[in-house]
Amino acid sequence: MGATIIDGILQAGMNYKTVVKPRVIEYLNKYPAVITTSDFANLTKKIPISELIKWKKDSAKTKRISGLISFFLSKNIETQKDLNKWLLSKDNISEFMKQDGIGDKTADYFKILSGHNNVSAIDRHLFNFLERAGIINTNYSETQAIISATAKLLNIDESYLDHSIWKYMSEL
Repeated sequence: MGATIIDGILQAGMNYKTVVKPRVIEYLNKYPAVITTSDFANLTKKIPISELIKWKKDSAKTKRISGLISFFLSKNIETQKDLNKWLLSKDNISEFMKQDGIGDKTADYFKILSGHNNVSAIDRHLFNFLERAGIINTNYSETQAIISATAKLLNIDESYLDHSIWKYMSEL
């Protein structure tokens, strides 16, 4: 869960390949036995989040990670399986999105991180991809509906199509 929280919070507005992924991999390599949210919370009591992720102390990102740890603990979300199940409820998603730094994209990204397949986390890469295809839109839900319909036509998971487009556009 530590890696999931780190990934989910750091990804917003950051270069995934050079900023987020190396930190998540380093965390996983250093702390493979830290599995649950409680384990991660206990680790952050011994090692500051800023040190765990090599980030500026008391930054918005470290505060969001800390806040999300507390939020997940308050909801008894200890594992990715718990998070996956919890994110099935629209009421829970609404509550989740009240947390600092959690908008549509980040909420959907946490769904993907917890194992949901029929969801896409719309970001600038997906917007730009559709624009290059001549489909101009600025609405998150409209773009998500286009990705969803396309995935259905192709008979593939939305998260797979999302990632494929994201990977292609991020490497241009």
